[in-house]
Amino acid sequence: MRISPFLATILLAGCASHGFDGFHGTRSHGSWLQDVGKRPNPLVEMSTEQAAALTAEALRLRERADAVRVRLASEADRRQRFRYYEQLRLIGDDLRPLEAQLRDAGRLA
Repeated sequence: MRISPFLATILLAGCASHGFDGFHGTRSHGSWLQDVGKRPNPLVEMSTEQAAALTAEALRLRERADAVRVRLASEADRRQRFRYYEQLRLIGDDLRPLEAQLRDAGRLA
């Protein structure tokens, strides 16, 4: 019985000594940290008119979300609050791609 914990400890120590990608990996611990949080250079070319249209649509969606939040704050009915949360989720689903397009073009303020 005493040999089992000892053997398990040795096996775990052996596994911990290998690199992040296994036996044949080239990356060492922490070598990926310089890539975290980096966004690629803007790849999307966007005209001023297109950026203005996307910005106006994003602003309209944000105003709509704010109006839903105001109604949500004063709502006492739990079921209606969940309907408001669903509306907010749908607005966010519409807003996210617009903001991503603007961000990728370097035009998100």
